[in-house]
Amino acid sequence: FIVFLLIYSCFASNSEYIYISTQMNCFQYQPSFLLSEYILTGNVTLHLHPQRSMISYENLKEVLSMKIKTKQITVTAIMLAICLVSQFFKNLSVYITGPVINAALILTVLYAGMACGIILSIITPVTSFFITGSPVMAAIPAMFPCIMIGNIILVVCVGLLRKKCGKAAGFPVSIAIGAILKAVFMGIAIALIILPAFLPAPMHKMLPVLQLQFSVTQLITAVIGGVYAVIIAAVLKKTSLAQAD
Repeated sequence: FIVFLLIYSCFASNSEYIYISTQMNCFQYQPSFLLSEYILTGNVTLHLHPQRSMISYENLKEVLSMKIKTKQITVTAIMLAICLVSQFFKNLSVYITGPVINAALILTVLYAGMACGIILSIITPVTSFFITGSPVMAAIPAMFPCIMIGNIILVVCVGLLRKKCGKAAGFPVSIAIGAILKAVFMGIAIALIILPAFLPAPMHKMLPVLQLQFSVTQLITAVIGGVYAVIIAAVLKKTSLAQAD
């Protein structure tokens, strides 16, 4: 219910304030809507108070100590559902599934935060295995953590560099850096180390194809996914989802 109040207050009139008090400190947040009673939630009390100073939304989030919000859960769940659907097409072409999953990871960071992006990075390789039943992954379980780490590299680069590389270019630049680092890591860890060392003898004829798939192909799919993410983010830029980010 507190989440509802905060989201609703972002679109309400500027004439009132939410007055938030804890056991030791008092904070105010603008704007809000009319309420005559206060709301008790543990050690936090919310009620309206006119003509008070206000704090930033970031400080408000710290006061409420909400690590995972409804918005984050919703966005992550939607992105996971999109990934699951795309993984049914992986056996048709990696260029269908790969870009969609990379775009989902990037958009999760953008709209739900880096922590949710990391969670999705860990889940998607596991769901992909159960859906597609890759014999290579089954033969070499050590590939799982490497794929997860590759996804996390992309997520962390977008999360950390997006606002540090310029307001306009920061988002695409962070994606490009993340895509390159992800491909380099997976190319070294999987294509050059794990596959030559652990690929079963009956699959050795597939080695060149697999090495290409876990190096250059990873770069291509990450870049395409990044383009998808930039386009989608531009479309959603003026929506409440982007404004609340």
